[in-house]
Amino acid sequence: MEIYMLVIKKEKKGKHISTEKLDLLEDVCHIGVENRTITYHTEDETYYQISTFEEMSKILEQYGYEVADRGSLINMKKITKLDTEFSRVFFDEHITNESRFATVSAANIKKIKKYLESKRESGSDPSTKPE
Repeated sequence: MEIYMLVIKKEKKGKHISTEKLDLLEDVCHIGVENRTITYHTEDETYYQISTFEEMSKILEQYGYEVADRGSLINMKKITKLDTEFSRVFFDEHITNESRFATVSAANIKKIKKYLESKRESGSDPSTKPE
């Protein structure tokens, strides 16, 4: 049996963060708490639970995630439609009343519009069209 956890490793100097995938049953010697954050101790390193929105944002931005609204990260590659009237993005191919969506702040609408336009112009997704 394997139980994996995505954790962060903080460099001693500065705020550089890297991610690691730990097998809790094989790699971890003990689990503790430091400043309200769960810590995972291996034989030679200490890793930290991803505990804040800011940490998650920093980790995922390199993979195409963007902050869309306060407390909302979106995977830009998964957007299927931008609804500028109600400031939200959809992720389903066929939009229904049950479709998944995320809200977008007014400040981020332009960023998402620009992304979708460049995606459409590059031909990587001709069906994605902003409203």
